[in-house]
Amino acid sequence: MATPTKTISVSHHTKNFFRKLTIILALGISTAILLIGSIFFWGSTSLLDSSRYSQTMKQIIQDPVVDQAVATYATEAIYKNIDVQKQITDVLPPKAAFIAPTLAANLKTGINNLLYKVVSNEKFQKVWITVSKASHDKLIDGIVKSHSDGVIHMQDVYKNLAQSFKNSPLSFISDKQLPSDVGSIKLIDASWLPVTREGIKNVDNIKLILIIVEIILIATIMYLAKNKRRIFINLMTCFLIGFILLATSMFVVAHFAVGSVAPTYQASVKIVISILYQPLSSFVSLLTSLLVAGLLIMWLTGHGKNATRLRKSLQSIYKKIDSSITKHYSKKKE
Repeated sequence: MATPTKTISVSHHTKNFFRKLTIILALGISTAILLIGSIFFWGSTSLLDSSRYSQTMKQIIQDPVVDQAVATYATEAIYKNIDVQKQITDVLPPKAAFIAPTLAANLKTGINNLLYKVVSNEKFQKVWITVSKASHDKLIDGIVKSHSDGVIHMQDVYKNLAQSFKNSPLSFISDKQLPSDVGSIKLIDASWLPVTREGIKNVDNIKLILIIVEIILIATIMYLAKNKRRIFINLMTCFLIGFILLATSMFVVAHFAVGSVAPTYQASVKIVISILYQPLSSFVSLLTSLLVAGLLIMWLTGHGKNATRLRKSLQSIYKKIDSSITKHYSKKKE
């Protein structure tokens, strides 16, 4: 007569095990989706939203430290490609050649200051923002409308080139074809292009799917949990740990990015990264604060000894303050 009871007990134990396992997996996947979704929303908006892109470029080019870095980089590029000291030496009399290094250094400072004035000029910045926005929009539009498989062949290049000769003396080649075997010559392999194109086209669908999956996972967790309050605390704790890890990884990436450039440009790179990170940092900071506040409220409203003691202390303080205010107003009335 004991066998059915044992079978029921084993069956219940198995169901309980799979229920807990499902909750744990759902917690992990839900946290991962929240973090991946945050990065995806930030990345897609920063790169694909034209107004956001323009605003970011505006913040970058209007920063004095970045302007100085651009001017310095341009000056270094000029001196790298042109032997300014030699040019000065060639025009100086032989006896005055010794001052060429000093003149070259002074000229370098002057060029740097001039370029800084140009880059920090409001008119130049407006042109730079307009041009960068137009280039950005053209790039995104070109990727979306492209039907290429990511490989540019010689035959494709010839066709585009021949079309441009239609109304010229070379129009006779516009309808000619290269030998078929030439078409197999691969000039550029951009295998990322089809994937990128589909990603851009379906970015809104991907966002919607991530939101729906996240809602389903949270609903599943709450449905399977016996102690709803406890599992909700665990869920918020997982999210909080995830955001702390995300913030840490952002800091590490920024640190290595800054460290990978020359010391002259490190301050400007740090500013650029902070501008790029700003929307994601604000989002992470806001949710982290809300999660901490939520966990604190859940703890204070719980039945733990420390929470109960703290509640009683707060209630006692509140009663004393309320009593003091009441007495104060009573005296005033008298």
